[in-house]
Formats: sequence, C-alpha cells, structure tokens
Amino acid sequence: MRASTISRIVGFIVFGIGGFYLEERVPNLIRELMSAELRLWLFPIAGGLIGITLAPYISIRPARTLRKLLVQTSGQVLLAGLIGMIVGLLVAALFVSPLSTLPEPLNQILPSAGAVLCGWLGITIFVAR
Repeated sequence: MRASTISRIVGFIVFGIGGFYLEERVPNLIRELMSAELRLWLFPIAGGLIGITLAPYISIRPARTLRKLLVQTSGQVLLAGLIGMIVGLLVAALFVSPLSTLPEPLNQILPSAGAVLCGWLGITIFVAR
C-alpha cells in the first residue's frame, strides 16, 4: 500500500472521530435545525471526508519536503544542529523549575515555550558557527 493511501485511511478515521466529538459540542441553533440521528451521521462522515482530502497535505507532503531538505544538508551541519539542540534543551531544563513556580497561566505555557526557544537558539547558534 502506498503512503498516501495509508495517510488517507488514517485521516478518515481520525477526522471522523473528530467529527463525532464535534457533534456533541455544536451550538443550539444547529441542534434545533437537525435531528439527532442526522447529526450523528452527518458530522462523522463530513469529518472523514475532510480527513481523506487533507491528510496527505498534513502528513506526507511536509515529510517529503523535510526529506529533500535533509538530503541536501551536509552531515557536519546536521551534527552541529543536533548538538546545538541537545545543549539548548539542557539549558531549557535549568529554566523549567523557576518558570513552573510562576502564577497560573504562565506556569503552564512558559516552560514549554522556553524549551522550544532554547532548542531553536541552540540549533541556530551551533549551525552558524
């Protein structure tokens, strides 16, 4: 089986399940216009059809682009980027404890954002050198 076919099948299943859960959260106006049986069939089928259409664009095409980019990059640059990411994530690990003691909305967002930022900075600095 080709990768696009598998991607479409997985997209159909995942988006169909998403459509089923979306049906539970639809506004009251749609609940009044449609019967419960119609909603239980319509939303998962619509989600599945959207999944069949969008799945290759979400999964396969970005992976192909990334593969082409990695083939063109030298091994030395890839190794420098990997080491930079490891160093950046180690630095981010030092920031996690203080950032998680901040007030409520910040203590959930900033540790992850700090890890992404430090990892990106590590890659950028090590590849530039």
